[in-house]
Amino acid sequence: MPGAAKVTLEDRLDPTRFVRVHRSAIVNVAAVERLRHVGHGDYEAILDNGASVRVSRRRRAHLMRVLESKEVPDAAPRPPTASADA
Repeated sequence: MPGAAKVTLEDRLDPTRFVRVHRSAIVNVAAVERLRHVGHGDYEAILDNGASVRVSRRRRAHLMRVLESKEVPDAAPRPPTASADA
């Protein structure tokens, strides 16, 4: 359709919860546990499921601002973890 707006998945996601971190990746910021420096200015986002996602240099500053802000709504409550004493 001429003139029709192209709506992408990224456009439909809540920008306070989801951030594009690389040309090929969008992450739920509530799932990001930390950023890991992998050398030469490159970083990976380490997710709560153990996966790592490359973060582009261009998008890293924005991700860091979002993670540092309190704009990120709380994720669903996580079940308690078993302690080593149990």
